[in-house]
Amino acid sequence: MPADTRSPADMLTRVGVGVAVPAIAVAAHGVASGTAASARGVALCAAIGALLATVDGVRGRSRATAVVGVAALLGFAQVACHWALVLGDPSHGWHDGRPSMIGSHLVAIPVTAVAVVVAAACADLLTATIAAITASRVPLVATRPRVLARRVFAPATVAWGGAGVRGPPAGR
Repeated sequence: MPADTRSPADMLTRVGVGVAVPAIAVAAHGVASGTAASARGVALCAAIGALLATVDGVRGRSRATAVVGVAALLGFAQVACHWALVLGDPSHGWHDGRPSMIGSHLVAIPVTAVAVVVAAACADLLTATIAAITASRVPLVATRPRVLARRVFAPATVAWGGAGVRGPPAGR
């Protein structure tokens, strides 16, 4: 059974991927180069993160497959963002694959993937708890209301000494 793409957990997974992609890329770039990334490069990374946040089916049937799926998506995104940062500011160059940058990516990707999946699981738990607490105790099917008391009316009679029963004139 595939994950529901409208569930809070899937939405949180997508938002987590969209936010983590530029954050990890810019941080690793800064560690490797020692300088801040250009605004153009950061904007390209944010666009890549937004695009990858639309990928459907990242969450798997189990949390382990979800972690692997999110980690694979983040790994792909880091390669794309690295090129985006280099294209955004060509003066920084390639950084020659410095161990500090590669190490930053290798640590940040699985840690972020686990954090995103755990946050999504917590969203599922919170949503289920709120739904259970606020569940309606009233039946959803409308039933016919019960009659508790009936009024008994006396038949209309002529009151002694009165004009009789009032009503419309006879013959009309």
